[in-house]
Amino acid sequence: TNARRLPVKYKGKLKIKMASNKADYIKVLAKTKTNEAAFSLHTNELKDKYQNDLGYYVDVYDYFSKAGAEKESKAILNEVIKSQYDNYELLRALAYKLEQEKNYKLASSIYKRVLLLRPEDAQSYRDLALMYQEIGKNQKAFELLNTVVSDAVYHAKNTKKSFAMNGITKHEINNLIQKDNTIDKSTLDSYNEINTNYDVRVVIDWNRADTDIELHVIDPSLEDCFYKNPKTRIGGEIAADLNAGYGPEEFTLPNARKGDYYVKVDYKNLELQDNENPTFMKVTTFKNYGTEKETKEVQVVRLVKTNGEQVVAKITI
Repeated sequence: TNARRLPVKYKGKLKIKMASNKADYIKVLAKTKTNEAAFSLHTNELKDKYQNDLGYYVDVYDYFSKAGAEKESKAILNEVIKSQYDNYELLRALAYKLEQEKNYKLASSIYKRVLLLRPEDAQSYRDLALMYQEIGKNQKAFELLNTVVSDAVYHAKNTKKSFAMNGITKHEINNLIQKDNTIDKSTLDSYNEINTNYDVRVVIDWNRADTDIELHVIDPSLEDCFYKNPKTRIGGEIAADLNAGYGPEEFTLPNARKGDYYVKVDYKNLELQDNENPTFMKVTTFKNYGTEKETKEVQVVRLVKTNGEQVVAKITI
């Protein structure tokens, strides 16, 4: 009786709507006739003009990548590594894009740099660990995840413990151990095996600590699972809400009913942002998580408004 169901008429409004990139520099690049001309414009004019905008390099990399301009997109990444190597928020956003493209090896290199810059953030260990798992370095992935679940990162860096982060990371370290029985678990303080098999799993992360994002997942019966309604009638559950740091937030559902599941975010940027200085959010959706049939999809969303809500993904079972 306390379930938060949306009105039936709301179902027609559940449509994925990605904000188009209206940054001035993207409009200018789009007017060029060739990728070479666009890159020349970037090199000789735009990068100096927009060097202080967080979104510039991410957006320009995305522009060339979508255009199939491999040489130019690689050149943008090299520029970032050389000139913006201390900008951990920018590096994290670019790593999100590389994850989306399944370029896990290069993403792991960037996350390794972020860890060097931000060893006080538990997120830095988790990000790199998940990329190590993607490229088959499972023991290294385990050791990094164990840094979080064992609380070693919090003791060493004297940072505040995030119970939501620890719960999510416990799912991931259990999942890793269950997939690879060759992992040496001797450094694990205690191992409480938990079921990590979910029909649906959704995780969101973001690259700026000054953004508060609430994850919502709306199931086929139109019940809205979020921090005020953390458990649904069909078994969906959302991790504790985080209103500081870089996430993550997580939704899990062990036994999904057939139908459409919509992923919605409600966000508040705690510092005023504009189109050229957005927050980048990574949305990772899993089907059959923890099983041989597991599928994973990553997309990166620009949050350009100060406040808003947006449907960012749909999962069909």
